[in-house]
Amino acid sequence: MLNKTLAPLLNLIQFQKKRLAILLGLYFLFLYFLFPFNDLGDLVSAKVSQVTQGQVFLDFEKISFSLFPTPGLALSKVDIETPYAPALTAKSLSVAPSILGFLAFKPGVNLRASGFLGGDFEMAAGVGDKTATPPAHRKQNISLDMSDINLGSIGKLASLPMRLEGHISGSVESQIDPAFQEQPSGDIDIKATQTIIPEGNVPTPYGPIGLPRLSLGDILVQGHSDKGSIEVTKLVAGKPGGDLYATATGKIELRLQKIGDTLQPQMGAYDLNVRLQIGQALKARVGSFLGILSNYQAAANTYAFRISAPNSFSPPNLTRSSALTP
Repeated sequence: MLNKTLAPLLNLIQFQKKRLAILLGLYFLFLYFLFPFNDLGDLVSAKVSQVTQGQVFLDFEKISFSLFPTPGLALSKVDIETPYAPALTAKSLSVAPSILGFLAFKPGVNLRASGFLGGDFEMAAGVGDKTATPPAHRKQNISLDMSDINLGSIGKLASLPMRLEGHISGSVESQIDPAFQEQPSGDIDIKATQTIIPEGNVPTPYGPIGLPRLSLGDILVQGHSDKGSIEVTKLVAGKPGGDLYATATGKIELRLQKIGDTLQPQMGAYDLNVRLQIGQALKARVGSFLGILSNYQAAANTYAFRISAPNSFSPPNLTRSSALTP
């Protein structure tokens, strides 16, 4: 019955492709050249605030219609305010509907930002699976790609206990429950380049450690998250013979809890196998702290150990590990 109903429309599309393409092209040209987009600025800002229930406030200098890579809206000199993070800015921001999602009857949106945290950022969002926790509702499929994002800015957003310099690129594929009744799940593949830890004190379970300026070069992180647990499949920081070279695998419990209008990360148990190589310059500076690892020395200036704890407030438990090789 449905096929008979759609048959005239399908035949029209099949035999009138050129005319439909010309009509669609003229429609987009009309929007591009004639439609008064700038008059919609206040309306767009108000709608964004309304849709997000006052959680996101969007301000921009200019709005226009973009044709490439897909038809959508383009904003310039964008400011974004949200209770989840400090104010964010971008040189330009484009928003376009997902054509593939539309054809699959799963509406979605593609977002591209340049000059965002010093680099470029792309996000695709669409309808995901239903939650198993009642009341059932749809999750959101989120795909993130980033290039040359400033690592120091990321550190401030994440409230990291140490300063970082460098750039980060990579991707995150995840399914997120907007109500956070269920924890996000997905895959992480991120690489930081030209990574530097400036001189300063770094907090540890054994007290703050004064570090000299460390040049780590590349840091690679790969993992999978599900049900509030992150499986770290690969973590590599630095390179052999450098200031510091570390590799690690294991699991970390990290849950995102929505409290009022804010999201708060809560770290739980962790269990990691670590192999650590210390350069001579760093050893001379922190040698007194290396006594803690003396029972886990695997080679000259190299330590292999397993570190675990039931939560971030408990003293870590160290045991010998031979699971990791250089």
